[in-house]
Amino acid sequence: MNLALFGGSFNPIHNAHLFIAEEVSYHFKIDKFFFMPTYMQPLKLNEKFLPEEKRVMLIKSAIKGSDFLISDYEIKKKGISYSIDTIDFFLGKYKPENFYFVIGGDSAYNFDRWKAYKEILKKVKPVVFPRKGYEREKIEKKFGKDVFMFLEMPVLEISSTMIRNRIKNGAPIRYLVPDTVYEIIKGESLYL
Repeated sequence: MNLALFGGSFNPIHNAHLFIAEEVSYHFKIDKFFFMPTYMQPLKLNEKFLPEEKRVMLIKSAIKGSDFLISDYEIKKKGISYSIDTIDFFLGKYKPENFYFVIGGDSAYNFDRWKAYKEILKKVKPVVFPRKGYEREKIEKKFGKDVFMFLEMPVLEISSTMIRNRIKNGAPIRYLVPDTVYEIIKGESLYL
């Protein structure tokens, strides 16, 4: 089985997240693709998160009707989410033949700041999606070649931070997020 895990705050989930999931699923013939919302990220302790049940609801609405799955493992676990613990949980539960771990170029560049990052590299195949300012060459210069797998795809400059700021400033977000997510954010006045 080919399994992919895409962790993050998803605060909120947006169309770039879904496109990345689609690209990974296509290129690596993924059997199970999981979105993994974090309870608390060690490198984002100062970020204000929407309550986890709302983030989960938004993800569920975004992936409804697709083959994508959601795991609430880190949310139920509570506390700071360390990827090594989550990876070990998934390895034990699913025993995948190939385990793809989806991260952005910025996360790849800062991978040496992650807890047990060398252990992570032994257990998963990190797949990096492009982020402006964190090009493949820059990452490979730091870590060497053959450490990460890189997705060849357009750089989609949509971020959750940008969406939250647009909401606060009254700017439109329709078409940056799935319609279902847009309706929930608008209907519940989230991020205001």
